[in-house]
Amino acid sequence: MCFPALKAGVLARELATTIEQIVAESIAANSTANLSRKEGGETVVLGNPTEGAALMWLEEFGIDYLRLRQDFALEMQWTFSTERKMMGSYGLSGAGSEKILYVKGAPELVLARCTEVLTDKGLQSINHFADKISVELRQSQARGMRTLG
Repeated sequence: MCFPALKAGVLARELATTIEQIVAESIAANSTANLSRKEGGETVVLGNPTEGAALMWLEEFGIDYLRLRQDFALEMQWTFSTERKMMGSYGLSGAGSEKILYVKGAPELVLARCTEVLTDKGLQSINHFADKISVELRQSQARGMRTLG
């Protein structure tokens, strides 16, 4: 998946596209980690290191994860459990003023529950993308990369 505005580093105050807004909001809202700064400016992750890395990634692009989290009107959160291997956050999106459920977890479990994919052409059936996504996930995992669905 490609986020052109993130690659180009043009995001600061406003996110460029709806897809990028959703990705940024999902990282900020569907997380229990926080970032703290030491006196020397070093960033310290408070909470899950993987979630912290995602929050730091947002900050690298000038995105204020705390503002996004605050703008997301959280109604329900299912914290990660080893049994479920997923986490979810449900609420009113600050990006689109609609109710949305953000889910992350073991990619194979999340992918198995998906019926559609949001692309630059809108929602499309997962049937056209599932095999390609599975291959890309396996390739990333084979290179030792941590993957989340």
